[in-house]
Amino acid sequence: MHQYVYRRVRGDRYLADDLVSETFLRALCHIGSFAWRRCGVRAWLITIARNLVADHYRSWPSRCEVSMYEVPESGQTAARSPEDQVLDAFEYRRLLAAVAGLTSRKQTVVSLRYWRDLPGRQVARRMGCSVGAVKSLQHRATCDLRSAMRTREVGELA
Repeated sequence: MHQYVYRRVRGDRYLADDLVSETFLRALCHIGSFAWRRCGVRAWLITIARNLVADHYRSWPSRCEVSMYEVPESGQTAARSPEDQVLDAFEYRRLLAAVAGLTSRKQTVVSLRYWRDLPGRQVARRMGCSVGAVKSLQHRATCDLRSAMRTREVGELA
């Protein structure tokens, strides 16, 4: 199994390890739906792995990954220039202003999901709505924020 995935991900051992572990996790979660037909468990696992590899490459252009070797260890901070710190503070203020422009329900979803890092079910419980409604509000809020941030960029450049 590992060799199969390893070859498909072009020799990236760490990615192969992740995908194989995800394969077994998904198989374990769906073991009740496995039906013995002509193929055995190995073929079922290979199918899951193949789908995970395909999903990985399909989502690759939209995913932003940082190698663990590029991330500083805890306790170490990357030396940031004063200019970068000022720009970060400026972006943060712009984001807060954009969030303030959202409706109160969208502000609540952004606050609970992104700043408090609560799962959708807990947010739905607190807001008294369904998980689907939370997902919808979250999507609309991020679209509104994206639009607001782009509009402000254009306005600042003019």
